[in-house]
Amino acid sequence: AAPATPPPPSSTSTPTDGALWVTKHRPCQLSEVVGNQMNVKLISSWLRNFRDVHVLHKPARGSAPGNKKAEELLQKKAVLLSGPPGVGKTTCAVLVAKSLGFGPIIEVNASDARGKSDGDRKKGLNGKGSNQIRELLNNRAMGKAGHRGAVLVMDECDGMSGSDRGGIAEIVDSIKRTKIPIICICNDKYKQKMKPLRNACVELDFRKPTKEAVAKRMLQVCEKEGLKANKVALETLAERSNGDLRILLGHLQQWRLTRDSLTYDDVRGGANALDKDADISPFKVCDALLGPEGKRFTIADQVNLCFQDMDLIPLLVQENYVNHRPLVSGNEHQRMKVVAKAAEGITYGDWASQVVRGQGEWGLMPYQAIMAAVYPATYCRGQRETMGLYPNEMNITRFSAWLGKNSSRGKVERELTAVGMGADCLPLVRRRMVDPLVANGKDGIPEVLAFMDSYNLTKEDREAIFDTLRLNKKEDLLKKVPTAVKSALTRALTKAGNVRDWEPPKPSKAKSKPKAKAKAKGKGKAKKK
Repeated sequence: AAPATPPPPSSTSTPTDGALWVTKHRPCQLSEVVGNQMNVKLISSWLRNFRDVHVLHKPARGSAPGNKKAEELLQKKAVLLSGPPGVGKTTCAVLVAKSLGFGPIIEVNASDARGKSDGDRKKGLNGKGSNQIRELLNNRAMGKAGHRGAVLVMDECDGMSGSDRGGIAEIVDSIKRTKIPIICICNDKYKQKMKPLRNACVELDFRKPTKEAVAKRMLQVCEKEGLKANKVALETLAERSNGDLRILLGHLQQWRLTRDSLTYDDVRGGANALDKDADISPFKVCDALLGPEGKRFTIADQVNLCFQDMDLIPLLVQENYVNHRPLVSGNEHQRMKVVAKAAEGITYGDWASQVVRGQGEWGLMPYQAIMAAVYPATYCRGQRETMGLYPNEMNITRFSAWLGKNSSRGKVERELTAVGMGADCLPLVRRRMVDPLVANGKDGIPEVLAFMDSYNLTKEDREAIFDTLRLNKKEDLLKKVPTAVKSALTRALTKAGNVRDWEPPKPSKAKSKPKAKAKAKGKGKAKKK
């Protein structure tokens, strides 16, 4: 067979030319951007109308009526682009601004000093970076000749650390007084420190592009680089790279260094070498396990996902599995059976967790992952739905309520020990301490005092019974008692001064430190002798 004709030099490069594919094949036009086209249109419309709306105070032009997101954009001076890394947030922001004739485009990221400006107007552009940015935001005349004006791109806003003193507050203050567009970018907008910035911006969520769109773009890159790649193989790699195009380009360049072809067999045989090496959020793992797409994972893949955080992921599955409508159930009766099977698996997983951590049997951790997360997720896998537990319930993965309940368990146990009675007696005790006051008012106070005295209950015990030990926080029996009666009861309890005729057992304290001090003293005496 005749040798294949090499591609033209203008469209190819040698594997050892030294240029990174991530930089070399970065999109230069909006048509080369993969996915999130609706966000591109919204950013373009916002930038096009920014000067008219926020500087000249004119009505917007060409805005789509009825589009709530577009109308919200016109009211804000900044947008917040959020999404996983490698999906093109910064690239889209820069390309849209360039295509509309904005310039210069100032990019500020985590490697720059972004602390609070010192407010010295005399320094102006000769001051520190934050002073330069403030001067730029307050002067709309600054910009390149023939351009619409400058655009500020604040990248990695959620990565601000303690050294960025007042960074988020400075950005929010700058947004209020800016005369140029500000585009903020982050990976996780749900961090607590991002809340003020979210209130000041319009949020645009960037999602991972589909594996078909990524494979189509990677095929073009492989053709330019002389790498013969199979479309199915590229789709598999796009799926395993978690939608991060930069990671995928790096792996393809590494593969091109030694080979000139990539098939599905290569991907299947060496999959682990091309997987994205990054931590996945426990919430995303829970969504992957309980969502419909989880059926494509093998048991080994699901166990590996659980090992991202074996402390939290089983708790998240336990908290959210009832919110998913199982694909294997045809009606509500079958759904209840499926939920019961999932709950049974969770009990076995809890038992395994006690054995692993209590007895140090770490070899049982895979069994714990299967029974606590994989087993219930396999039964309850399906679309997530709200249960109508409270108004405006959000259809998102809830954080585990068990952690909050467990943190208060120690305090409840101490209060129960001090009161000297079991939790099952408390509802009746509350009734005996409230009903006389509701029925007879102040005349019922002696009956309440006699009851408390018979059970050796003090004023502090009464407060604990109605506050800390009240498991149902919505049920407050004291609301039925008039304020004047409660005040009279408090004065009567203070005057009576009930004292226990017994003391609750105190927890034993470790005496390791005093022993260590005694040993040290003994050694000192021996040296003196």
